[in-house]
Amino acid sequence: MQVLGLARTSGGDAALLLAGTDLLAAWRHGTRWTVSAPVPAAGRITASGFGPGGSVWVLLGGGRVETLTGVGGSWRELPPAPKGTRCSRRGFGGGYDALGVSRSVLTVWRLTAADWAEIQAINVPIQYGSSD
Repeated sequence: MQVLGLARTSGGDAALLLAGTDLLAAWRHGTRWTVSAPVPAAGRITASGFGPGGSVWVLLGGGRVETLTGVGGSWRELPPAPKGTRCSRRGFGGGYDALGVSRSVLTVWRLTAADWAEIQAINVPIQYGSSD
């Protein structure tokens, strides 16, 4: 068993666990823990995090995104994240965002009904070749 993440949420403590090749989420209420059903990780874990209400998201290799709404929820696979995604998150209001970086451009995508739509691209000025 490997602990991938721990967080304090509005509903209590939450943990993301890797048991062999399966992901599990766990939530503590008082002195007891509730554990989710497992979902196959099948590949490397690129990023993970926690959101409102004890929700959990995981970005896996190949752009696969798995989410869990919180205690008692079921794992749900979202459409594949856009190429270049480095992070995904559950935003306020229950929607999902994906963030990617290519050189000096940060791109933000938001999950619509069935796919990801680019909602913002920010050019971040970087002076390449300088450490000053």
